[in-house]
Amino acid sequence: MPIKFIFFRILIFSVCFFFSGCVSQKMISMPPDVVKKHIYLASQYFQSGQTAEAISRLHIAISLTSIPEILSQAHGLLGVIYQYQQEYTAARIEFKKALEYDGHNSEVRNNYGSLLYEKKQYAAAADQFKLVAADLTYRLREQAFENLGTAYLQMGYKKLGQEAYESAVRLKVQTPIANFKLAMLSFEDNDIETANRYYQVFAEYGHQTAASLLLGIRIARKRNNEIEKSDQYATRLAIEFHDSNEYQLYLYSKSK
Repeated sequence: MPIKFIFFRILIFSVCFFFSGCVSQKMISMPPDVVKKHIYLASQYFQSGQTAEAISRLHIAISLTSIPEILSQAHGLLGVIYQYQQEYTAARIEFKKALEYDGHNSEVRNNYGSLLYEKKQYAAAADQFKLVAADLTYRLREQAFENLGTAYLQMGYKKLGQEAYESAVRLKVQTPIANFKLAMLSFEDNDIETANRYYQVFAEYGHQTAASLLLGIRIARKRNNEIEKSDQYATRLAIEFHDSNEYQLYLYSKSK
């Protein structure tokens, strides 16, 4: 899932023991553009693999703002970084903080759903993806529907998964994952022409994998035994994914 740029705040506390008249330090607020510069640098550090520097920049940014939307973005980016580091408890904390600051931040919510999915909490992930998909202003709604469909399939809800993928395709016809999944589901239902229609869109816009090439072989065989196309997919499967389980399944199917 795409990484979003986000902002974060650290509260600065003075320590008051038992002394009377202790005055708390107030947070130093800086103009949003200054804070965003730190966030931008953090994102650049993260994308170049310098996660410690990214986290440091985010802490600086957090200490300089009290704007909820910026804080939401910062905590959300920290969540992404901690998830990347497999610090899942810390990631969950940051995502929740981000959503407390701005419950309408669909980019953060989508990333939080991805964390829940990675931890195999599929129902909880689906709840997050549903909220993101319902946000008509979110620019990547098709991805939210793709994620929702995948979560539904993991829970065994094939019809709901198919409906979610169809929603993704309606929003963006060229969506590779949704087209591949719809091709797969249509093939399982023996609706070969529909499977082929979705598969051809996937083949044009997506990146072939061992699983997708094997599906292409199977669809081609069912469509009046399109030998040439089937052989093209098989050759690519043999060359690019020789050690894959899918290639072994293909060889087994030839021996039958």
